[in-house]
Amino acid sequence: AYVVEWGTGMTGTRELHTRLLSGEWEMQSRLPVPNWPLIHAELFVFTRASRGGKGGQVRGAALPAREQALVRCAGCGGQAVRRCPRTRQLCLCSSPGCFAATAGAHAALLELGFCGLAGVARPPWEEWDRCRWLGEETASKREWLALARATPHAEGGFGLNWSQP
Repeated sequence: AYVVEWGTGMTGTRELHTRLLSGEWEMQSRLPVPNWPLIHAELFVFTRASRGGKGGQVRGAALPAREQALVRCAGCGGQAVRRCPRTRQLCLCSSPGCFAATAGAHAALLELGFCGLAGVARPPWEEWDRCRWLGEETASKREWLALARATPHAEGGFGLNWSQP
């Protein structure tokens, strides 16, 4: 079992995510879990794929090898391409219809994420983050600092535990 915000360095390394998608593991289930604002974690249950055949090739239904294969559009269920930078909990494909259809749910997420503050503006599509691996080596400074601020820390709370340059 793995609780993760898929496709970010928040809860695992890029190598771990790549390995889970390599065919060595099979996803058995995927479940929503309660989240803090600014986090979009889910519970994934993987089992080791059965081995058989020549050369130890993996049998069974392997997951797609693309890192973002599990990031789905909240509107249609298709491949998401952008993530809301304010909530991190809403991912959408490029369809204007999905953007429009999720306006009400997005407003509720924004209100929850901003502790009940009604009327927090929905960011325009152009400001949404691309759905791609977010690790220190690939993220922009803005993306990395936003991810670091949203990451829970063992000693309690959120935020950076190191001074910003």
